[in-house]
Amino acid sequence: MTLMAHSSTRSADSGFSSGFMPTPNASPKQGLSYLVDNIDFGDEQRSLLDELDKLREHGVDKYVELPQIVVVGDQSSGKSSVLEAISELPFPRSSIRCTRFATQIKLRHSPEVSLKVGIIPDPKRTPQERQRLAQFQSEFPPNTPFEEIMDLATRYIVPDNKASFCSKDIFSIEMSGPSKPHLTIVDLPGLIQAANNHQSQADVDAIKELAYEYMKNQRTIILAIVSAASDLELQPVLAREARQFDPAGARTLGIITKPDKTETPEREAQFLELARNENIKFKLGWHVLRNRAPNEMNATSEERKNTEKKFFATTAWSQLGPEKLGIETLRTRLSKELIKHIIHEMPMVQQEIRSKLEEVRRQLDQLGERGTTPDEMRDELRDLMEKSQALTRSAMEGQYVDLYGPAFFHPTPQSPMEAIRKLRARLVIQNEGFAAEMSALGHLVELSDEPAGSPGGPGFQESHHPHRMTRAEFIRRHVEPLLEASPGLELRMDKNPLLVYTLFRNYSQNWPDIATRHIEEVQAICNDFLQEIIDFAWPVDMRPRAWQYFVEEKMEERLAEAHKEAGKLFKDRTRAAKPYDPEHTKKVMDWLAKKQQSAATSSILSDFAPDVFLQKMLVYYELTCKTFVSNIIVQVVERHLVDELDRIFNVMRLQEFDDSIITEIAAEDPSVRQLRAELKNRRRTLEAGERICRKYTARRDISLDLAPTAEVKSKSSTRPYNPNGNIAPAPRQIRKPITSNEAPLVHTSTEEIYHQPTYMREAAPPSLNRAASRATASTVDTQASANISNPGDSHMAAGYHRGNNRESYVPSEYRNDSANGYYDSAPNIPPRPAPSIPPKQPQDNVLMSEGPDSAKRGQGMRNIFTSRK
Repeated sequence: MTLMAHSSTRSADSGFSSGFMPTPNASPKQGLSYLVDNIDFGDEQRSLLDELDKLREHGVDKYVELPQIVVVGDQSSGKSSVLEAISELPFPRSSIRCTRFATQIKLRHSPEVSLKVGIIPDPKRTPQERQRLAQFQSEFPPNTPFEEIMDLATRYIVPDNKASFCSKDIFSIEMSGPSKPHLTIVDLPGLIQAANNHQSQADVDAIKELAYEYMKNQRTIILAIVSAASDLELQPVLAREARQFDPAGARTLGIITKPDKTETPEREAQFLELARNENIKFKLGWHVLRNRAPNEMNATSEERKNTEKKFFATTAWSQLGPEKLGIETLRTRLSKELIKHIIHEMPMVQQEIRSKLEEVRRQLDQLGERGTTPDEMRDELRDLMEKSQALTRSAMEGQYVDLYGPAFFHPTPQSPMEAIRKLRARLVIQNEGFAAEMSALGHLVELSDEPAGSPGGPGFQESHHPHRMTRAEFIRRHVEPLLEASPGLELRMDKNPLLVYTLFRNYSQNWPDIATRHIEEVQAICNDFLQEIIDFAWPVDMRPRAWQYFVEEKMEERLAEAHKEAGKLFKDRTRAAKPYDPEHTKKVMDWLAKKQQSAATSSILSDFAPDVFLQKMLVYYELTCKTFVSNIIVQVVERHLVDELDRIFNVMRLQEFDDSIITEIAAEDPSVRQLRAELKNRRRTLEAGERICRKYTARRDISLDLAPTAEVKSKSSTRPYNPNGNIAPAPRQIRKPITSNEAPLVHTSTEEIYHQPTYMREAAPPSLNRAASRATASTVDTQASANISNPGDSHMAAGYHRGNNRESYVPSEYRNDSANGYYDSAPNIPPRPAPSIPPKQPQDNVLMSEGPDSAKRGQGMRNIFTSRK
């Protein structure tokens, strides 16, 4: 709140006393309570209550809890007499007859006397029922008994006894007059403790259910009516109802009725203790009213007030003080408590309306609009196919450009599914992992040149191969037996040179398994990506059918073609293919030259020596492995699994389906149609609520003129004094930025933190760990997690974190116009927690909030008080 001192000639009517003024260190709620208690808001209060009533009339209270006062009590507690005294309307007092709905009583101070009634239908009513209730006449002749109006409203709301005993419709009464305060309260049916001849147990339960629904609203002030004519221990509204929904007594105001019926001094003393808030303690305290006696039913309202005043003046109840006694002080007290409560709660109501509205809009966007004819459905499918094809092509090319609506590749906030959506990045990581696995595990055994008997030598230190063997041992166990067991038509002193290919086939036998696993993993990556596309772009109920008709069969065909192509490469591995690459000869000759230099003798190795035979195979393996890896990636993965993946969503495929298939794919489920209708109704209601809040905050800046007291004058000698004897207004000060070297005062109150302007709140960047690829092998998981991240991407967590060097401003609650400057300190606001991320659908919608420009407009409901011209 902005507290400004101005010159004014209204010192007599402002209501401020010189005994207390809110200090800069007082909490916002304390300052608010003091100001509202001492100011007559007049038309501004009426406007605030009217705007709140509009929210309720539009049905916003079905989705967002609204601040209100509800009257709760037993049938015999004197509740009707309290309502009659407040409203000056003759409410029914029968102990047998019970209302079957809530009654909203709106009192407005006005020079003109008027009475209007109406029925606010339950939002769950059908359009036909709402139209029927709207026909209830709003005005009646002046001499119409109020009981007849209530009977007529009951027949409209509950036209037959077959309906539920209690209705959730609201009977609204609006009364204006010069003696009326600005006040809105809701009367609930009187609680019944036990079934009887007139009310069944089902009726009793229905009344309690209706009352409990109002009382559990955390923005409801409970007006608990108790009768002094009954023992305190027998008052269930205190023992059960109020305590059940307000255990701390923070939002309950107790009303003691029938103080003249205590019968014994002990009971009177007990209720006096209760009224002093010394027994059952409520934050809002207690109030005492004297009900009409049976012989006073025809007395006027003024006669009732005079009788009540005489009673309190001549009995022990006078010790409570006049502020806790009588109907006049109660009406004023309720009016001020309600306005304080509304001003405190409305910023949170407005934020909750915005939050729920954004969620409803997000759900409707996700559902989309659906066609009803085959042609409309075909057009709808064409749009979905084009959107899906464009996103798929962008992911295949590694561009990651969001072309349609909400961010798919760079969701805000970041989604664990973001890695799955970057298809090309995952394919690169997967291919690199495949090449690394082929290099590390593609050969039969890991060979080392270490002497026999030293298998743990340096040659094995960096190898993760499960099978290790020295070169000499491998020759003895594999090469020599092969040469001896496979003679051909060669001369006796020669060896069959083609046995090199046989040795190669044995040494490379792991290739097909590794390649097949890689193909399956790439297929899984593509399936994951396409599932993300459908989950992102397609309506919820259409997703399974879209996968069935457009994706599943095509992906199976592509996988079959990939395996067929891979089979050809596996067959090529077994061929005796002569290496035409001169690199093979060069590598073998270099090895022979090195071997000759290191040999102890000058003997020349034979071309058919087992060691030379093995070296020829190893060089051939090295060169052929590179070719095999390249062929698998290019000819199998890219050609059959990745290339033209976007054509799965080619719109020309729609021509393959007749109207019956199109209808089967795109027809909307009845449950989804009903859900969309409900969401549209909810959006309509919340949009109406948002307009009301926005309209109010844009044009309502309740202003104050604080009449200067003698103490203020003495402290303000430096200001010029005008001829009328009032201190001239201080010049309006500009908000001062908080510098980094000023230590803020830490406030732990949640309310204080919540009431900071939105631009004061610094959002903490979410810390998200990317989900590991669902298809990547465990040997490359770590590498995948590291490579998918892009440090230069502005959409990553490190990129969109806003720095802390932004200017902050002191909220008006902490302003201090005293000698030491504009403010003492500012609250240290903790960062918001990181938002929760759903598993699939990105949440790109950001809650509507008041930006920095709102400071220039006066902050509306957040800073409810600004200067009055």
